[in-house]
Amino acid sequence: MSGRKQHYIPQHFQQPFAIKGSQRKIWLYRKGKPEPIPASIGDTAAQRDFYTKPSDDDLPTLDDLIT
Repeated sequence: MSGRKQHYIPQHFQQPFAIKGSQRKIWLYRKGKPEPIPASIGDTAAQRDFYTKPSDDDLPTLDDLIT
């Protein structure tokens, strides 16, 4: 997973939707907002600790071991 910001939609799949002239930004439509905003692919469809929660006893998690 490589770090704590884990993508639930891989960046590779977001890349074809990049804004023309901008390799790493896509249009982001937010709930309740009428206009989209340009957002970095690295920041969209991601959440901290989405797949693995940090361990309570400071031991490495399975994700830490395979990363």
